[in-house]
Amino acid sequence: MKRTGIFVLIMLFFSIGLICQNEKEKVKVYKVWVTKIDGSVIKGFLHSAEVDSVFVNTMKDLSSSNLKVVEPKQISKIEVRRKGKVLKAAGVGFAVGAIAGVALSSEESIISSDAVTAISASGLGLIGAGLGALVTSGKEEILLYGSLEIYNEQLKLLQEYSYKVEH
Repeated sequence: MKRTGIFVLIMLFFSIGLICQNEKEKVKVYKVWVTKIDGSVIKGFLHSAEVDSVFVNTMKDLSSSNLKVVEPKQISKIEVRRKGKVLKAAGVGFAVGAIAGVALSSEESIISSDAVTAISASGLGLIGAGLGALVTSGKEEILLYGSLEIYNEQLKLLQEYSYKVEH
């Protein structure tokens, strides 16, 4: 019986590996805040970075062709953060906090144990969600100061952050 169970587990792991091989590569999307030398900010998603310009998609639809083009000489700094990173961290923080709340709830209370569990789970879950969002809310900052030399040094990094997929 043990051999059959082990065999089933091994086959399950192999089948998961085969299923994963057929998946398309996910495109990582980064939110970007491009601050120009004049102080104006362009918010959107980093479409691509070329030698002579940065392309920012200002629409939520990533397939849209509504791109803002910014020359490197006009850019003071670029701030980058992975799209959905804060929400995902808040969800994980809520789950961890809720589990801790359930684990810490005691049955020796005036209120019924179900109510204590619900209150402690939701309270610690909200605290965990807030902490998770706070920890991941930072942005990576790339300072360019309008310098083409600094831009060319950072170009490879910016291209890694772009969601444009080359075929």
